[in-house]
Amino acid sequence: MTTSTPHTLDGPGGTRRIRQVRTTAFAGPDAVVTVWSERPAPGPGEVLVAVTASSATTSDSVVRRGLNPYLGALEPPFVLGYDLVGVVEALGPGVEAVVVGDRVAAITRWGANADAVVVPAQKLTRIDSDVDDALVEPMVMTGATAAAMVRRLAAVTAGQTVYVQGGSGGVGLLAVQAALLAGAAVIASASPAKHDALRRLGAQVLDYDDPALASSIRALAPDGVDVVLDAAGGAQSITRGASVLADGGVLITFGFSEASRRNGGRTPEVMAETGKVFAAAGEALAAVDASPRGLRALSFDITTLREEDPTAYSADVHWLLDAVADGRLVPIMRSLPLEQAAEAHRALDAGEVVGRVVLDHRLPAPDAPATTVGRG
Repeated sequence: MTTSTPHTLDGPGGTRRIRQVRTTAFAGPDAVVTVWSERPAPGPGEVLVAVTASSATTSDSVVRRGLNPYLGALEPPFVLGYDLVGVVEALGPGVEAVVVGDRVAAITRWGANADAVVVPAQKLTRIDSDVDDALVEPMVMTGATAAAMVRRLAAVTAGQTVYVQGGSGGVGLLAVQAALLAGAAVIASASPAKHDALRRLGAQVLDYDDPALASSIRALAPDGVDVVLDAAGGAQSITRGASVLADGGVLITFGFSEASRRNGGRTPEVMAETGKVFAAAGEALAAVDASPRGLRALSFDITTLREEDPTAYSADVHWLLDAVADGRLVPIMRSLPLEQAAEAHRALDAGEVVGRVVLDHRLPAPDAPATTVGRG
């Protein structure tokens, strides 16, 4: 199978029409629609990418509801999609870093769920790997997040113990595997229905909703854990994670799941409550840093890290792809046609997704059965 083969569609009005997945409101999955649109053209410093695979993640559901702190003044309708993989189709004036035909990836935060996307050239990462695009796509944002935490921010080494709080999500499962590849012992928490996937990877698994979770972690790691990777990003999860750290340990929070559990769209009430969650999380992180036990705590966003150090970002992605190519790392994921984006968002909101859902733009739609790639 060719790793990156953009499709040609005979859309209404001609072959240059493209599909886009849009949200019509800051709301639930019913606001997600697939529409036909005109193919865009790149401007100065921009590149037109023919997309082969794009995201359907918890981050996308947060964007859909208007709760992502980076949205700014963006208002619906707009195209969803946090990240993408594809092939350079056309160059705008002044672009020299890539050429037509290059295989690339990008983190966009929104706009990636379309057959052709205009991306600033500086945001592109060249992909030099034989791994198929459906397997590359989870590495662009979720995998890179996991690798950055394990390899660089926490610098996990053999013999350490890592606790992944919320281990069944896209980042969590890859973080578990990345920590195991580094030689660490891994404890992960998740809802009981998702424990089997984590056990198959080699993690010790606990119930995320166990009221005595901290004690259960201490039973497995009496001296504390060296690293906590926290997907929830709330004050409660940060405080609990810090309580199980060994002296000198590091806690990294990387997700918005505690804030994103708020129901409804971007109403003033929801935004006020979400703001309180983020403020409390900041105070909790500051309290960890102020601990006399030499603890370290930080929150980070992979898009910012990618912009600050694109070379390190690229190295992390290709480290992951090398591990996928030789079977040391297996993405737990499900591929769906682009037209089934709303179905993917319903599954995300219902908490039914283990690992990642990838929208594979090459799959026939919409009556073809969903394709499972890897485990899951």
